[in-house]
Amino acid sequence: MLDKERQVARQNGRILHTKIYILNFSMQKVAEISGIVLDGATFTNDATSDIRRTCSISLIPQDNNVLLSYANNMQNWCDKYIQIFIGIEDNNSEITYTNMGIYIVENPSKTYDAQTNTLTINGIDMMAKLTGLRNGYLEGMEYQIPAFQKDSNGNLIHDANGNEVPSKIRDAMLRSIQLSGIKKYVIESPSPTPTVPNDINISVGGTVYDLVIALRDINANYQAYFDVNGTFRFNQIPSGHNEPIMVNDETWKDVLISYNTSIDFDSVKNYIEVYGKTDDKGETPVGIAYDNNPHSPFYYKGHAGTIRIVLNGGEIIAEGKPEVVFSKRDKMREIGLDVPFSYYVKALLKENNININSLDIKEIAEELWQLHLKK
Repeated sequence: MLDKERQVARQNGRILHTKIYILNFSMQKVAEISGIVLDGATFTNDATSDIRRTCSISLIPQDNNVLLSYANNMQNWCDKYIQIFIGIEDNNSEITYTNMGIYIVENPSKTYDAQTNTLTINGIDMMAKLTGLRNGYLEGMEYQIPAFQKDSNGNLIHDANGNEVPSKIRDAMLRSIQLSGIKKYVIESPSPTPTVPNDINISVGGTVYDLVIALRDINANYQAYFDVNGTFRFNQIPSGHNEPIMVNDETWKDVLISYNTSIDFDSVKNYIEVYGKTDDKGETPVGIAYDNNPHSPFYYKGHAGTIRIVLNGGEIIAEGKPEVVFSKRDKMREIGLDVPFSYYVKALLKENNININSLDIKEIAEELWQLHLKK
């Protein structure tokens, strides 16, 4: 956000203008519609949705000739993109425009009578070209991304040492989006797995988006989307750490009309452990994720404590703080799990009226030694 955009956005009163560039599928501007925005404009950006960006805008056009050439023949919108700029007029009658994104037109309509001459446009994200909403269906009975590269005859490719050459996720992603004619892209090579681990098969009726999602989800925390300039991007989801703050609560306090928020602390899991089934050697694999920000109210070493959930086939076997979860040792053993050794030792000591505070096995030994010395 530029300083000028931030400045006009904080005005108490606003006159909204718009410029709509009509683009062909080569992203070349072929026409422009400008006008005054009626009843505001709606833009959504939902990172959890297949169609991330949507918009709805109504305007009174300044040039009826351009409007009529498109509004009177709705077929003109079928092979076009639109790039929408929203402008805010400042106190000096200067207009500062912000790029709101490139969209595919959905359900355009024109209304004209003695008092009304408006154009209403609903736009959907360019991802619609991949999802099947506006093309994107795969040809043939089945489409496959092989785990290992093949030549044009379907034979496996080998390197100089005779090893099969694995398919790279980045290359597979590029070939996939090119099936829908996407020419602008920035595609990262993901980590920790940069190659396709196994064959990806999309059955009849599948879409290019199915390929994109299958490749995206090989690695955790990656996203695939179109940015405001119509560029397809595949990259790791930013963590937000150490990134500059562009706006905060102080930015909007002068123009805030209403505000509502709620937080469900019950659903906050600040420390998560995933336990695998105990193997033949008596070892239980454990994966841990936790909030290690000491300034967070949910810091895993802070007063909020820790939360653990034990799952078996989707059923919650135990949930709560460690002393609650690991008190159900018999239940956990029934599903092939066992409690950490330190909890087992502490439980046995408690059965013999010996109370130990620590859960660290070395600290438990130290406490027992100190108790022994006091006898």
